[in-house]
Amino acid sequence: MLDFAVITFANTVYLLCHIPPTSKDASAKVKALANEVDCILCGHVHKAWKYNSFTKRDGTTTPVINVGCDVWNYRPVRIDKINDQFLRLRRRK
Repeated sequence: MLDFAVITFANTVYLLCHIPPTSKDASAKVKALANEVDCILCGHVHKAWKYNSFTKRDGTTTPVINVGCDVWNYRPVRIDKINDQFLRLRRRK
């Protein structure tokens, strides 16, 4: 089973994972990779939150976006819309 994937879209490096690196259940590899990317896309948290952040080893934070269908009106969300959300979250830092 694939635990994660790393993709690049619009010059942004995304970590795709089911369990967010902020969870005690996340794999060590996912937690390590979370320190190397611009944004994290995850599921698993259901309606707990839509946006969160992950604190990297260097003390900076990276946005975590819950892409579960339950927080997006049960519809798929295009990657360009996700990227727009990432850019908005990054500006709020």
